[in-house]
Amino acid sequence: MLAKHTRLSCTVPVGEGKAQKAVATVSMLSGSPTGAAEFTYSKVGCVSETAVNYDGNATIDDGSCKILGCTDMSKYNFNPEANQDDGRCEDFPVTVSMRVKGDFQDYLAKKTKYETDFRTEVARNLGIDVARVEVVQVTEGSLIFKFNIYDDPDSKVGVAVAMLEEQVLSNQWESSYTLQSLEVQGSTTGEIVTRADEPIISQQSIIALGEIGRAHV
Repeated sequence: MLAKHTRLSCTVPVGEGKAQKAVATVSMLSGSPTGAAEFTYSKVGCVSETAVNYDGNATIDDGSCKILGCTDMSKYNFNPEANQDDGRCEDFPVTVSMRVKGDFQDYLAKKTKYETDFRTEVARNLGIDVARVEVVQVTEGSLIFKFNIYDDPDSKVGVAVAMLEEQVLSNQWESSYTLQSLEVQGSTTGEIVTRADEPIISQQSIIALGEIGRAHV
């Protein structure tokens, strides 16, 4: 007498990728996917998640990954993994020292406000995003702000620092602080010392001095 047999069938799902569940069917009753065996299909493609053509189902890298970024080793944001330049390379930030009239102890008590106001004023004068201005250090000597101006591919840092020096030299720099001196790292201009602390002489005083001079001639 032949024993009864149960027909067991297992269908591997159609598709591609990783961890595909294979659910067994017994006597035309489908089993639960919970705890089911998993299959991984072999598929060639880009396996780098940082690539623009990343294939989440790929299991074998085919060397086709396209990773965008700055490919110029001399630039600030050089990406050693990039194999396709995105045209967004940035120059290194420029460090600037600006001495302004102020109370260092008051700065220490209101550090966040001072630095926020300072960054906002620099960005407004130069017409750049405030995120590109970073206060690195503030020291005594009135108040000496040491800060970085970062590059932007659409608005180069060299243009910004040239504008900064020009505004100070032409007395067009607008600030709630009294600017005493400015020095831009790597600039051939050198330190710019303003005459902000010199007493203001009115036109009437100049005329009076002229008359006194003539009286003694």
